[in-house]
Amino acid sequence: MTATKKTAPAAPVRSDDRTGSRGPEPRKRMRLVDWVRNGIAEGRLPPGSALPDRTWFQTRFGATRATVQLAFDQLAREGFTRAVRHLGTFVADPPPFAGRYLLALSGTADAPSDDMIGRALREAAARVGARRGVRFEVAFTLDEGPDSPRYEALLSDLARQRWAGAFLRALSSNRGLRTIANVDHVPVAGLYAEDPRGGGSLSCALSPPAPAGPTAACRRLFEKCLLAGARSVFVLSSGSAAGEEAAVRALAGRVGLKMGPDAYQTAWIDPPGLRQARRLLRLALSPRSAYLPDAVVLLDDNFVAPLDAALRANFGPTAPERFFVAAAGNLPALPQTSLPVAFCGLDLEKTLDSFVAWAEALHAGVRDPERPRLFAF
Repeated sequence: MTATKKTAPAAPVRSDDRTGSRGPEPRKRMRLVDWVRNGIAEGRLPPGSALPDRTWFQTRFGATRATVQLAFDQLAREGFTRAVRHLGTFVADPPPFAGRYLLALSGTADAPSDDMIGRALREAAARVGARRGVRFEVAFTLDEGPDSPRYEALLSDLARQRWAGAFLRALSSNRGLRTIANVDHVPVAGLYAEDPRGGGSLSCALSPPAPAGPTAACRRLFEKCLLAGARSVFVLSSGSAAGEEAAVRALAGRVGLKMGPDAYQTAWIDPPGLRQARRLLRLALSPRSAYLPDAVVLLDDNFVAPLDAALRANFGPTAPERFFVAAAGNLPALPQTSLPVAFCGLDLEKTLDSFVAWAEALHAGVRDPERPRLFAF
């Protein structure tokens, strides 16, 4: 039974069973090192406090004195402890992860994504960092392939408590269970729904389940259209989930908005997709259209620029007054446009601030601190 357990492929990244630990003594050394690292990260070993003596660690981990000394040497090299002659070994003040956060975004290091939500997260991280005196290190790694050394290096550093926490744009699409959100003892949150891949002991998913996503976003935008007096609406979405169009059309009917036969369209938000979106919008919102709507709803803020271009191509200088426009958008980086757009979405500065507050409370040893949450505007 024990051998079967050790070879189970679905185990998350556990810091006491990493590649490179060979034989009983190296494994004992790593368990000792991880016990100290995790105790510091979780506030059980406060900065400046003294560690138990080496004899205590020998008994606790069944290790030799030489193994304990190697573990202490490693902790000192990594900056987690400092030795004071004749007094003992103390927790470093501050620990090496203090004030250091990882912001993992979509794309790869060679082809970083520059979508609007990524821009909003970067700007929010800069503002939160300046206000709280912390720093976010941005890594475009979420779409790295399964053999990516960059992603593996981040994963290893996170497991070794090199960051105070990590915030993810999404779960990695290529990593299986070897994902950042599956690391234990590190505060991790992000814009993803509950998922077995994000099963770390301090993982906190912030997005609602996928089926509720488009309908929830649409409801707020439809309400803005109704308040503006609109009776019919055109919807452009970046989603491709099965049943999304039917759900959006059903919601429009329930709130009293009409949708024409081609009044729901989808497009990707990469450069070719955005060019396609501009063509779709120009065709759907043509003055010659038999189903010209009163309002346009954009379920992704990357579509604001294509809409602006399409309306000006069709209506010239009167374009801003022709339709009521409601769009998803995220503070603090709303799209720049001359159209009078009614935005609603996430306040990512407040969201990231709540994440840092949660992580800092965990590192201070606060029991059950308030968890981070999404803030809407």
